[in-house]
Amino acid sequence: MLGMLVGGLALFPLGLEFITGGLKFIAGSPLQTLIGKLTSTRLRGVLAGAGVTAALNSSTITTVLLVGFVCAGLMTLGRSVPRIMGAALIPSSSPAPAGTRLSTDPAFR
Repeated sequence: MLGMLVGGLALFPLGLEFITGGLKFIAGSPLQTLIGKLTSTRLRGVLAGAGVTAALNSSTITTVLLVGFVCAGLMTLGRSVPRIMGAALIPSSSPAPAGTRLSTDPAFR
């Protein structure tokens, strides 16, 4: 059990290195320009993070991609923080509609 945990933790940096190398090779300057436009202000960064998280339906994937972007030098750490905060908004707000629906259902009164 401990060996599996250590092995899994060892694979994470390796995967991050592959993501970083792939992003540098494939995207480069055009992706860096696009990211710069999408995160030019803090509000746009939060909205972009929320939008990407809603599209991917996973704040974890969004955060891992942002770490890869920072490691690849495609964005700065300061520009990634509002996007991570925006990514955290979506999972926090998703239980609200489910709770509202249950409270109006006669079976749950």
